[in-house]
Amino acid sequence: MREKRNRKVDFNRKKSSSSSKKRQSREINKNDFRKEEKRPKKYISKKRRRRRARILLAFAIVIIVGGTLTALSLTVFFPIKNINVVDNKKYSAEQIISSIGVVKGDNLLLASDSRATKAVKENLPFIKSVDFNKKLPFTLEVKVNEYTVYSQIKYNDKYIVVGDDGLVLEVSDKFTKNSTEVRGVTPKTESIGEKISFKEDEKETILQKTNKIISAFQDKELGRITLINYENMHDIRVTYSNRIVMLLGSDSYLEQKLTHAQAVLTSRNNTGETGTLNLSRIPGTKNEASFIPRELEKSEIAGK
Repeated sequence: MREKRNRKVDFNRKKSSSSSKKRQSREINKNDFRKEEKRPKKYISKKRRRRRARILLAFAIVIIVGGTLTALSLTVFFPIKNINVVDNKKYSAEQIISSIGVVKGDNLLLASDSRATKAVKENLPFIKSVDFNKKLPFTLEVKVNEYTVYSQIKYNDKYIVVGDDGLVLEVSDKFTKNSTEVRGVTPKTESIGEKISFKEDEKETILQKTNKIISAFQDKELGRITLINYENMHDIRVTYSNRIVMLLGSDSYLEQKLTHAQAVLTSRNNTGETGTLNLSRIPGTKNEASFIPRELEKSEIAGK
């Protein structure tokens, strides 16, 4: 009996000792787990700092290398060795190159066409703009955009040459072919580079009237107007191709007048016939354009 009791006591002692050890082990495991929970946060934080440091270092290297390459490209690399001029008619390539403010040896990437346009217009007024086409590594192509001579104002035996936007391009003793001569008006300015204006300007300026008449003829595909005479604003006379003088009257009802003119001119275009075409009585009537053959006087021919 005693032996059985002793065995029971020993078993209970072992059991309590075992459960005590398990509790201690659980507590240790819990403490270890808490430590393990804390460790990763420190580890992750260090890892993030290292990663940020590497990113910042790489970014700094990229900036330094990029800045160095940019500085070299704007100073050492890409010197201009060739300058080619295209689409120039009025001026020679040498004249344009000497005026654009760019020379061989300048950096190709720093060449500015806006600065060149400003510089070139001071010396070469027929140039509207220049555009740079940079062909790496060494070639600069200069594309020239010139004004079209739109009209020439005859005044005091000289011709004031006007561009397509109304700017004075030149004052010349000679008439330039393939443009429209304007007579019977008094210009307020002859200064090159300024917009033309006239003493006869009213609500509709002479420039606007001229543009309207020329555009109307172009729309009808009637060919080239060589002369517009404004000596009498109610009897505007237009010379067509230095062959036929058209009596417009005023510039009102221009569309209807030119519709009638179109039929007459089409039938006489290949004849070389000269004369007067009266269009002044057409609006509001049943009258048709009347053509009278005759020789033109010198005053009715452009450039005379």
